[in-house]
Amino acid sequence: MVEFALVALLVLTLLFGVISYGVILAVQQTVDQAAAEAARAGVPLGCMPGPADCSQTSTRATAQAASSAGWLSGSSCNAPVTCTVTFLQPCPNNPSPTSTCIRITVAYDWGGSPIIPTFVPTPSTIKSTSVAIITQ
Repeated sequence: MVEFALVALLVLTLLFGVISYGVILAVQQTVDQAAAEAARAGVPLGCMPGPADCSQTSTRATAQAASSAGWLSGSSCNAPVTCTVTFLQPCPNNPSPTSTCIRITVAYDWGGSPIIPTFVPTPSTIKSTSVAIITQ
């Protein structure tokens, strides 16, 4: 009976660790996908340099990121999910000086709002960034 208690404790600890890391990986995949879809959503509208000219593109990209991360935040980019849209000109790694890129960063505050309690080391923030070229 003592052997069973020792083995059961070890097996349950391993099982809980696997489930904890599985949830963290699911959140990371959701955040990655939300950033990628938001960047793609901003491309068709295009924009000229300057924050006033890009507001419609920024709004559409943020809405797409919120929709894609819906199970984490209830379809909004409010805590614990944050969405940041930045326009870059010129684009990094693009030789054209007139190119404009959209960079979307989606972050989930795991430290402030964990989905399940964890007894394993976890990140405080799960974050992903995606960049797409809007104009050449």
